[in-house]
Amino acid sequence: MELRNNWYSYISVEPRDFRFSLLQSTSVMEVPIQNNTDYLLDKVVIAVKQAGGASNTEQVTIYNIPPHSVKTGKLQDSPARAPIDFEITKIMSTDMKFIYPGSRSNAMDPYFYK
Repeated sequence: MELRNNWYSYISVEPRDFRFSLLQSTSVMEVPIQNNTDYLLDKVVIAVKQAGGASNTEQVTIYNIPPHSVKTGKLQDSPARAPIDFEITKIMSTDMKFIYPGSRSNAMDPYFYK
């Protein structure tokens, strides 16, 4: 419960480490997610909000992030400019019995998932 309720201390997107690479004239942005838990993260979805407002928000989904590791997702056809913001919008870990966003049905452990 402690880990689930403080997930943001253990799971984070690393915006300072994002990179652009050019692949056959297509710009690809790499977005790393850090998993500092003892559990596999089945799925993490990150909203990448780029300059120009909400209409320039795209999502990167990263699957199967091992414990204590960094895994990178890629955003294809990304404009070569720095994003304004990264936001984790979904996380699921069967091993940790965790889902984000959670439920309001259990105030003590709102991110519990079975």
